[in-house]
Amino acid sequence: MSPLRLGFIGVGSMGQCAHLKNYAVLPDCEVVALAELRPELARRVAAKYGVPRVYADHRELLAAEKLDGIVASQPFTRHTVLVPELLQAGVPIFTEKPLASTLEGGRRLAEAVAASGTWLMLGYHKRSDPATAWAVAEIQRLQETGELGKLKYVRVLMPAGDWVAGGFPTCCAATSRCRRWSGRPRPATSTRPATTSTPVSSTTISTRSTCCVSCWGSRMR
Repeated sequence: MSPLRLGFIGVGSMGQCAHLKNYAVLPDCEVVALAELRPELARRVAAKYGVPRVYADHRELLAAEKLDGIVASQPFTRHTVLVPELLQAGVPIFTEKPLASTLEGGRRLAEAVAASGTWLMLGYHKRSDPATAWAVAEIQRLQETGELGKLKYVRVLMPAGDWVAGGFPTCCAATSRCRRWSGRPRPATSTRPATTSTPVSSTTISTRSTCCVSCWGSRMR
């Protein structure tokens, strides 16, 4: 099977260092083009990762390229404007979390996706993380037992580890030269503690009857 042809919309820090540097080395993917409003950054990133074509914006890219998928790692405040236009390409789209900055914006995006015939994936990995699954189960247990009293807010903190495999130090910046890139992701090693599924004690979860499980946090009723 031929590699999937991907287009990147925006190659700033997250788009470039958390995503492009990995897609660029996957044998099943081919990053054929990128769109970036900052021309010098676009040129540097394309040269560094071997992306053959560069466009000034997403409209130019969509008009010229036949894609199998789009990666658009953008600030979420832009999603309600950008994503509906990208959906017109009729191919799957990946964006970062959260979906939108408002409930109404999220509803509009959900409707746009439903009407497009394709799908939108949010880069939210914590739902399937073993440590998160354990924390959710433990919070449910604490709610049922009441041993910490009535929980009003839960916040769970954890060491993130090297979650981009050293990506950010190798980013191309808009106003400086690119750092060296080996052409393959760095092994996921770090001197900082990595995220594990090892349970923590209930006293670690909450000492003030407050709690939250999500990268962004979610209040409990």
